[in-house]
Amino acid sequence: KHISKSYINQIKIPIPDLPIQKEIISIIGKAKKLQNSRREANKNSYTITKTLFFEMFGNPSLNPKGFHEQKLGEVSIISMGGTPSTKKPEYWKNGTINWMKSGDIKGDFIKTIPQKITELGLKNSNAKEYGKGNVVIALNGQGKTRGTTGILELPTTSNQSVASISPKPDLNSIYLHFNLKYRYQELRDLTGDKQRSGLNLT
Repeated sequence: KHISKSYINQIKIPIPDLPIQKEIISIIGKAKKLQNSRREANKNSYTITKTLFFEMFGNPSLNPKGFHEQKLGEVSIISMGGTPSTKKPEYWKNGTINWMKSGDIKGDFIKTIPQKITELGLKNSNAKEYGKGNVVIALNGQGKTRGTTGILELPTTSNQSVASISPKPDLNSIYLHFNLKYRYQELRDLTGDKQRSGLNLT
């Protein structure tokens, strides 16, 4: 439950010559600066994108430009996933079908999904296949996850903490994603901002 001084005393440390240690430190320092620069660039990119969106369409929560409005359920097909039984190894082992959780919704475009299920797992669960270009939204999740959205760059299935939104012809999926992204707090407020509150398809 804790690390004692005697444990620390016994840790073996590889010790290269001092010039090599300094070279390693220099490389780590450069990598850290690059990481910070990239983080700053991402922050600026978010600000610019949001500013442009608001200039073109206005605040999506308020619709100040008076665009025609329809319920999301009228202009898209919304579905929710499911989880194959974890007691059945044949539903998971050597799986080839992407299966996402709410925590996998990161960034605007989702290009990788680590977990897989098998064809058998798909057939014997409520998991559904979502197509490339669908918008996914986290119905619940830890921390800031609930209410986040992303656009699928690959087909996938999901568990019940993720909903897929497949836009009909009159609705562009990229526009939809950014519309919902900039309404993040509004989405969370639908059910209150408590840790265990969750969104649903309704």
